[in-house]
Amino acid sequence: MKIRRFYSTAAILLAGLLVTACTKTDPPPAAQTDNWTKEKVMKALYGEFKLTQVRRVVGQDTTEVTLPGYEEYNKDLILFFSGCCIVNYRLSLTGGPVKWEHRPDYHNVLPPGTDSYWIARRIMQDSPISVSYKWDDALNTVVFNGRIDYVLPHKQGTAILDKSSFVTYENFNAAKAAGKPTNLTLIVEEEDPKLGKVKYLFTVRKLWHYVSETIGSFHVGYYALY
Repeated sequence: MKIRRFYSTAAILLAGLLVTACTKTDPPPAAQTDNWTKEKVMKALYGEFKLTQVRRVVGQDTTEVTLPGYEEYNKDLILFFSGCCIVNYRLSLTGGPVKWEHRPDYHNVLPPGTDSYWIARRIMQDSPISVSYKWDDALNTVVFNGRIDYVLPHKQGTAILDKSSFVTYENFNAAKAAGKPTNLTLIVEEEDPKLGKVKYLFTVRKLWHYVSETIGSFHVGYYALY
């Protein structure tokens, strides 16, 4: 009788172990490497970009705004992030929007509705180096100084790169596969006599180079805003 009880108890324990083994969840995957490092962020801040949105934050309210002269200022402005400075130059001097119907063979690589631009050359010597930027260890982000109003319309002072909205990719194919556009948001804070503390959020998106061709003596690059 004791032997039978022993085997019964052992069977119950064994069954419990088997159930536990079968239902045991796998350990969570190791955390991915943090994308917010000085090296990765500074690498992302290189190439052609375009200002696409301006928002204003007052207290808990966030609204999209159009600053005076913004449309005219921004419609053909390209921002070239050189790794330490921002050079702004005009598409009217170097290129312009691409009409999809003109080069459908080039545009079939783009997500539908993607804006794209052709750039024949960069006229850096005729364009102002208006803003410098560098990594700030104390703030753990990138700080922009200089003539901010040359890059962000009608705003002066210092801009800070926002960590919470930072979205970037290694290349255009990775961006397309992710299905989520790049997002670099620069924050400028100021005191408004009526509103008090106001925060402006300037969204800058990457212009990805996706194809090139030679037309006469010009080397033309095509860039997708994504």
